[in-house]
Amino acid sequence: MLVMAAVAGYATQAEAAPAQAEAAPAQAQAQAAQAESAQAEAPAESAQAPAQAQAGAAQGESAQAEPAHVAPAPQPLPRLAIFAGLALRRTWLSSDTANPPTQLLMLGSLAATVAYRVSEHLAFGVHANTARSTAHEEFWGHSYAERKSSSALAVDLAVAVQYEEGLFAIGTWLGRHFSRLHEDVETCNPRSPDLSCSRSIVTDWTSDFMSYGLTASVLLDRSFPLAVFVILQTGTGGARLVPGGSGPGYEYSAASLGISYRR
Repeated sequence: MLVMAAVAGYATQAEAAPAQAEAAPAQAQAQAAQAESAQAEAPAESAQAPAQAQAGAAQGESAQAEPAHVAPAPQPLPRLAIFAGLALRRTWLSSDTANPPTQLLMLGSLAATVAYRVSEHLAFGVHANTARSTAHEEFWGHSYAERKSSSALAVDLAVAVQYEEGLFAIGTWLGRHFSRLHEDVETCNPRSPDLSCSRSIVTDWTSDFMSYGLTASVLLDRSFPLAVFVILQTGTGGARLVPGGSGPGYEYSAASLGISYRR
């Protein structure tokens, strides 16, 4: 029995040997294919490595070329501070010797300040404002008729100091009040056959009194130089409304409200 078992085992090994011999070439072919695949992947990976390196370098350069967003620095203000505007002026005239003793006038006016900025907030310069009033009168009597037209141009010239903070500006000024008085009078005789008339035209400049005032304004928008302003002013003496030094003197005060260019 031992001999028969040995013979059977030998026969089994003999049958398995050819099968193993047949499988060996297939295994060798599979190993060769794996080796070729590995060799093909190696160049592809080596080719991808420079591309990845170039992409990383490009990203680094882009990061360097695009700095972080920083808010722009505010632009310095111009050296010259300029204010110029149109306004409605309410004028109060009062006199103890006039009839009526008080006059209230609503006039159009102009105002301007040009100043040099010595710092971010402080400026020194000159101020000027003006307003004009007119009047027309007619008188018809038995012996004569009269037409009279008169005008008074009030001008203030002053030195000014101005303080600015953001949208707001406030300034004070001290100077002199001048008047240009103009009178045109035509007198006619209605009884004369040819209705003879005579005409008198007088123009006179006067330096009336020391004037002083306050100007305040606010920009409507920081990016656009349009402002609303107020001017309050008065003086130390009286102004006359007719030329030649005649007529009563009036104490003069005014308040103006308007819109202006301001930078």
